[in-house]
Amino acid sequence: MSDRGWRSRIGDRLRRLRLLGVADRINFWRHMLSTAEANRRFRRSHAGFALPPAPLAFEAYGHVDAGEYLASGQNHARIMVELITQGMPRPAGAVLEWGCGSGRIIRHLKAMGLDAQASVTGVDVDEAAIAWCREHLDGIEFLGCEPSPPLPFDACSFDAVYHYSVWTHLSAESIEASVAEFARVLRPQGLMIGTSHGDGYADMLSPEEKHAYRQGLAVERAGFAEGRKYFLGFHPPAFLQSMLAHRFESVRYVAGVGAADFPQDLWIASRPRMS
Repeated sequence: MSDRGWRSRIGDRLRRLRLLGVADRINFWRHMLSTAEANRRFRRSHAGFALPPAPLAFEAYGHVDAGEYLASGQNHARIMVELITQGMPRPAGAVLEWGCGSGRIIRHLKAMGLDAQASVTGVDVDEAAIAWCREHLDGIEFLGCEPSPPLPFDACSFDAVYHYSVWTHLSAESIEASVAEFARVLRPQGLMIGTSHGDGYADMLSPEEKHAYRQGLAVERAGFAEGRKYFLGFHPPAFLQSMLAHRFESVRYVAGVGAADFPQDLWIASRPRMS
């Protein structure tokens, strides 16, 4: 069994024993101590670069490493911009990040090549993260949203919607509702980009979970509110393919993009079906 598989089994056992919250707090302070010196060096060499408070970063990303926050944010923003640019028949004038957290990706979009005139909006259910983004990240609109649709936007408001590691913490029902909402807020020829836990994460599953997954069923580890990092969802590609095809005219799936920096499955859906 892989190291990640063992960690997953231990986490699942702690969840069942209702000890995962305690373990999470211990893990937070372990991260704080292990990254303290590197983070001090980062702040000295990146004066003026706003970093989210450690509790916000840990809740959203599972770490408090300032260098990782910057590097992964830049790389994921570059990937999203490339996909938007390549997948749109016109320049994207309005882009939405669903589940923007503390701005890890969205803050870099224009630096990575998004049209300078495009409007950029981020939404998240975490009010503290939205408040921090509003205070520290200029030129972007940030709004709070409810866990369930609708989003606070009119129909056909955006050319592109993207999300990274959000479906990975939602139930199948919530994912289906989000897909319908993306189709509503996207303009004709609009583009949806998202990620999921697919086959590359099967090593995290117990034998029983793996059997259900191989039968094409969504596997969920609950015990925490949806959207929290310890609510985990694993979704077979055929499961999401069918769900997206119901709402979009074109669906493309790419398995496990880059083992280290972009390990999740990638979904690109275009041309929402108008009801």
